[in-house]
Amino acid sequence: NAINLLFTHLSIRFESRLPFGAVTGVGLSKLICEILGVLIALTLALILKKKLEDGGAAAVFAGAFSIARWIVMPFRSFSYPKYILNIVYPLFYAAIILVSFGYVIYSFRKAEKSYAKSDQNIIVSINATKNP
Repeated sequence: NAINLLFTHLSIRFESRLPFGAVTGVGLSKLICEILGVLIALTLALILKKKLEDGGAAAVFAGAFSIARWIVMPFRSFSYPKYILNIVYPLFYAAIILVSFGYVIYSFRKAEKSYAKSDQNIIVSINATKNP
């Protein structure tokens, strides 16, 4: 059955051994895991959007989604050579995560400075209206 084969290919099985060699397992779709990763990444990006400069939310999403993909990667089946799976993919995801979160930190600090500067301008303008 093609549908059964497809679901088996797309699922992660968490198995536990019971006494007398019985095995129980719960299947969890890899696609569902990736969708959860997308939802978590999107939620983080939307929560932090107002605290970051332009592009900061996209960087949060890229970094968080790369973490989710890296977590799910060992459960997926690829036909690539081992060095691609063990070296290239981890380096690729690590680079995306480092660059993304580096930009998030830069964006957060820049936004903090611009808010502090705007607060100082408000205080100066309030003082100017009190003391003409």
